[in-house]
Amino acid sequence: MAEAVVPSLLRLIPDLLKLLKEEWNHGSEAKTELECLEDLIGAIGHFLKKANSKKDIDEDLKASMKRMRKFLYDSEDALDDFMKRKNCNLEGLGVYIYKHINRRTFASEAQSIRKIVENYKTTLETSNALSADHAKSSSACHQSLFSAFSNERDNELVGIKTAREQLVGWLTTDSPTRKVIFVHGAQGVGKTSLVGTVLRDETVKRRFRYYVWIKDLRSCELLDNKAAALMKANAEIWDLTKNDSLGFQLELEEVFRRLWKKNVRWVLVLDDAGSTHVFESLRSLLAQSCPTMLVTTQDSSLASNSRTFLDSQMAQSDGATLEPAKLLYEIHHFRHVFLSLDDSSTLLCRKMFQKDAFPDVLKDASDGIVKQCGGLPLAILAASNLLSNIHGGVNGTPRSVVWKKLSGRLGEALLLKRDKSGLIRRMITLRMDHLHDVRACLFYLSIFPIGHRISCSTLMRLWMAERFIEQKGTNPAPTIAEETLKKLVDHNLFQEVMKTNYDRAKTCLIYNILHQIIISNSKEDEFAMIIADPEEGWPETVWRLSIHSKLDSIKDGTKVKRLRSLLVFGEVYPASMEALLKQVSRLNVLDIQGCSLEKFPNDILHLRYLRYLRLRDTHVTAIPEGIGNLEHLETLDLKNTGVTELPENILKLKALRHLLVYRSDPSPDPGCYPKYGVRAPSRLGDLTSLQKLCLIDLDKVRQSTDSHGKELLIELGKLENLQRLGISNLRRDHGEHLCSSIGKLQKLETLHLIAGRNLGMLDLSTVDKTKAFPFLQRVHLTGYMGTLPTWILSSSLAKLFIRGSRLNVEKTLQHIKGLPCLKHLDLQDAFLNAIEMKFEEGGFQQLCFLGLDIFPNLESITVAKKALPTLERLSLAQCRSLTTVPRGMTGLEQLKCLELYKMPKAFMTAIRQDKAVQAHGMTVQEREWKPPAAVRSNATDPPTVQPESYRPSRTSRK
Repeated sequence: MAEAVVPSLLRLIPDLLKLLKEEWNHGSEAKTELECLEDLIGAIGHFLKKANSKKDIDEDLKASMKRMRKFLYDSEDALDDFMKRKNCNLEGLGVYIYKHINRRTFASEAQSIRKIVENYKTTLETSNALSADHAKSSSACHQSLFSAFSNERDNELVGIKTAREQLVGWLTTDSPTRKVIFVHGAQGVGKTSLVGTVLRDETVKRRFRYYVWIKDLRSCELLDNKAAALMKANAEIWDLTKNDSLGFQLELEEVFRRLWKKNVRWVLVLDDAGSTHVFESLRSLLAQSCPTMLVTTQDSSLASNSRTFLDSQMAQSDGATLEPAKLLYEIHHFRHVFLSLDDSSTLLCRKMFQKDAFPDVLKDASDGIVKQCGGLPLAILAASNLLSNIHGGVNGTPRSVVWKKLSGRLGEALLLKRDKSGLIRRMITLRMDHLHDVRACLFYLSIFPIGHRISCSTLMRLWMAERFIEQKGTNPAPTIAEETLKKLVDHNLFQEVMKTNYDRAKTCLIYNILHQIIISNSKEDEFAMIIADPEEGWPETVWRLSIHSKLDSIKDGTKVKRLRSLLVFGEVYPASMEALLKQVSRLNVLDIQGCSLEKFPNDILHLRYLRYLRLRDTHVTAIPEGIGNLEHLETLDLKNTGVTELPENILKLKALRHLLVYRSDPSPDPGCYPKYGVRAPSRLGDLTSLQKLCLIDLDKVRQSTDSHGKELLIELGKLENLQRLGISNLRRDHGEHLCSSIGKLQKLETLHLIAGRNLGMLDLSTVDKTKAFPFLQRVHLTGYMGTLPTWILSSSLAKLFIRGSRLNVEKTLQHIKGLPCLKHLDLQDAFLNAIEMKFEEGGFQQLCFLGLDIFPNLESITVAKKALPTLERLSLAQCRSLTTVPRGMTGLEQLKCLELYKMPKAFMTAIRQDKAVQAHGMTVQEREWKPPAAVRSNATDPPTVQPESYRPSRTSRK
């Protein structure tokens, strides 16, 4: 019988080989399908980008965009699953079969997705047409300067007298060169109206004969061939002597030619310019005709970026030799600011009642409306149009009650009413024209509660975790993130940006009505679901979920199955959080901050795709060993929690870039060290992707052989990508190992070193003197150092903070006075027995902030001429022997503020009686200190900014 079975088996071999070959081919298709799927992701992304830049999106296109977003996420999921299974490091026959099945599964999934997308191929092919539609529609709701000029009701304009006088003065003052005046500010702040009233000024009319307005300037900037479009753009010439148009339109190139022949003074108005291309395209015409220019723009950086095309023109005399550059334009910058509350109230009242005061019954309600408008005249006009339709109230409700309700959701109400005047629609659509490439980053602002101060560093880390921003070539993602944030700031998207003394953006605040508009658009595009009202309905599928209010239950778990990001700004019941986390498996971002969460949710440990985990300002006290399962985690933020120890398994997080684990001390005691680190495994050198590591406490480091942390200090030298490093409880015998490792960290930008109290002098002088730290910008040194290490005196150093180091005052000031970039110098009990401080001539040429704190023996401060020429803020605290005004202080022309805390009565009397101080015009502020809260108790409040010293006046500056 066995003899009969063998031939049968042999006959099956060809069929078996054929099946194996087919199976092999199926598996080998994975590489081809991978390339096709990556191309498909790129095509869908391109389509969505084009579609999002279109102003008027019909329902059919909206439906197509919704389907395309789903396909995009399906494709990314398939790709993520394939790469995750592919990266298995084990070997053997079983693993080989596993990987083959993975390739076969992926090929099948990719083919299925591509077949479905083929049905929408025509949709993708329409993406090119979207660009033309976008350009055509860009002027649909654009307020022309023609109407601004012809509108002679200047009595309706408020709060512009000073601005108008300054612009008129610039326009009419004699100068050897022509002028270009950039008027920049937020969309809707009234730049066009301001320019219109300036052109109607009689002094301007006597000086200039014509002004020229380009129609559809923004449309020209959005076309591919910008230069050709601009040359052919229609321009209208206005006769300023007759207050009338000449009655015909010409192409811009012809306008330049005619007015150049007339040899008259004329003004070229570039209204709502957004790109340097307009100046590049006009460069040769401007060199020939040199008109005076008025430019309105949202982009405050446009003037500096366009300088190349305005400052000079190289002239070629004999075909080979270039003559010296000829100065063409004198450039002026003017920032048109928001209206004050009083002016805003006056404007709204004039539009509503043709008077300057509201009826008493509407006074309180009108205050709420005015605050919502954020000082934007355009928003106030839109609000007046909305409110004018509410006469006797709605369904018998008094008008004051209706107004009060509207004051909390004015932006949303304007969008829901579709604002027939188109004012709010114009404000948000024009704002997006030059931001469509960072649209996702802009819409991400919707996840934050209204009125919430947004941490800029947190915002940028979130952008990177969401993959809105990735490395491009040699340009790292953090650099691109900073450029993106700068672009949003330059386009005046924020009502307020708080900056450090060394000009680094720290927090930002979106003005109310724009924030509501962004949230509304975000919901409409299904970019994110924001829960501010527990009763609000949810879309079919939620990609990003931001919780602004208490959440006690999940209505429909199926809607969050595809959730990518979860951000919690309100209180969430533990049971609700547990139920929510059980529903999601592909979460990339989890941000739970400022709530009463006390225990680390174990369901987090199953989120295998998690890249960003933030539990800041919660009451979590321990991190489980299972944290090692989160192999894709890039950011772990545990600042101001109760966590005191990092588990050993954290060493498995090879992708970790940002490890932020420290808490601030709320103690009010002078001289206390305000930050505490955590215990950590000694082999942190395994985490080679780390870029930010703070704060590790060496007194509590778990060691196998060395109880004083030397092993960990050696390991730190392996972290060659480290940009920020913080270590506390350094000892005398740590100096050599610390210096050896620091010498290897050539990418360091921020260094925070805290020597342990009563643990001996820390010697940091043994760093290899041949090493340079080209990126070192911020250094914090706390504790007994004896001498200032010269290697920290990098030419790029912008901030230096020294506390309790017992340095020699003369030598230290001599060493640091010549640092070319130093803007912030904070000295707290830094010197040993300092009796006198002298700031010598020529020293500290860039310093903006100087803080002197806890110098009990200090009797005099002397500022020589030409020292501290850029100092804007001087802070003096707890110098109990200082009784006289610093000599030379009143000669500091840039000094705007003198901050004082716990200074002697004799000093305070001397300051108040000093006539030179009074004549200087500086603001004198007496500060009172309140201990900062270690953990925020109210999640709806703005986040607490922990001070770097116990004196709160040194936190963020405007």
